Amino acid sequence: SGEEYKSVGFHYQDEASQLIPYLLPIQPGWKIWDVCAAPGGKSAILSQRCGTSGRVIASDLKAERIRKLRQFLSIDGPRNTDLVLADASISAPFAHEFDAVLADVPCSGMGTLRRNPEIKWNFEPAQWTSLQVLQKSILHHASEAVRFGGSLLYSTCSTEPEENELVVKHFLHTHPGFCLTRPVCPPGIDKWTSADGMVRTFPSRHRWDGFFAALMIRCR
Repeated sequence: SGEEYKSVGFHYQDEASQLIPYLLPIQPGWKIWDVCAAPGGKSAILSQRCGTSGRVIASDLKAERIRKLRQFLSIDGPRNTDLVLADASISAPFAHEFDAVLADVPCSGMGTLRRNPEIKWNFEPAQWTSLQVLQKSILHHASEAVRFGGSLLYSTCSTEPEENELVVKHFLHTHPGFCLTRPVCPPGIDKWTSADGMVRTFPSRHRWDGFFAALMIRCR
């Protein structure tokens, strides 16, 4: 049963969602900021990848989401993760240059329709504008925390260009210090990477959710 799985530390996470943290070329000892971290699946993977010598800052907007994040991350015992209540759409409440920043931003969720079919009935096209404003703001403020040579990963669980390619295109145009780079990990990622260097998964392949990701480097 679901309760039995919870009692032994099981967590349900789509393969596409699990893929996202592995797109970052993380080394042991890295300092990483997970900008919109709840419920915590990606933070847990980041924590494992950077090792005990590294550190993950996991932040989210609401206290209730931080509570759930803390509960989730405590399943397997103490982790090298600090939790911060923060609005990612404004400047970070700490001054730190991170080796990597993950901005898995709020989105329409259109890539998860096979699991959440009600989305198509509840979503209004007018919401694209406000969502895109929020996504651009989060990506901008997240980028401020990336060190020179560090990685910035933007991702959504959406297949819509308004939330994906158009946001990244705008960011690169307004932030010339960042360069789009083709992911080299995990092994086999090339089959999910398009000619433009961005990663896309689709429910039509291997029954994964539809996710989008763009990996950028602070290059100057």
